[in-house]
Amino acid sequence: MTTEFQVPDDTQWDETPRSGVSRICLYAGWSLAVVWAVGLVAVLIWQAATEGESVRFGALLGLVPLVAFGLIILSALIDRMHTRKTDPYRKVQK
Repeated sequence: MTTEFQVPDDTQWDETPRSGVSRICLYAGWSLAVVWAVGLVAVLIWQAATEGESVRFGALLGLVPLVAFGLIILSALIDRMHTRKTDPYRKVQK
């Protein structure tokens, strides 16, 4: 028997995804955002070098950040719905 005090893990404010689906959405969203940024730089360099225009690349470069942002928000929403079941403050009224 020991008298050593052990502090329990505090995971309430932990920022890591709580489920597999949330983890996939979060990492897919950030991956898309990084790939989009790299692709944007590459296309801008290519456009400057060739002086050409492409409507498809412009539409794609406008859509990808929206999808990436949506996946990141979806990850946060999934985690919130997961923790809502045990949230002691959800029944508090003003």
